[in-house]
Amino acid sequence: MVYNITWRDGLLDGGRKINNYSIYSVQGKGDFKLLGTFKNQYYEVSAANLSADTMFSFKVSARNSIGESNLTESVSFKTDRPTALDIPDLKPPKPQFVE
Repeated sequence: MVYNITWRDGLLDGGRKINNYSIYSVQGKGDFKLLGTFKNQYYEVSAANLSADTMFSFKVSARNSIGESNLTESVSFKTDRPTALDIPDLKPPKPQFVE
């Protein structure tokens, strides 16, 4: 499953062009860590291969020639639980009667 994190420019840019955006994330609780930095033409990143049935939170900051903005409020979601289709059937097949 792929999850998209989308944002838009803030109301003010400090009078300078935004150079890039930094995405911070945390799995469960704890400290946010830098996930990556993206050029200013990107307003969406995709997160894939995330642990199932787990809470993730993300924050974004913008950077211009003056410095980095404050982080946004966090956006959080819990990944889906695996379905029966996602889990390989490791049980042996049912026995067959021999005639």
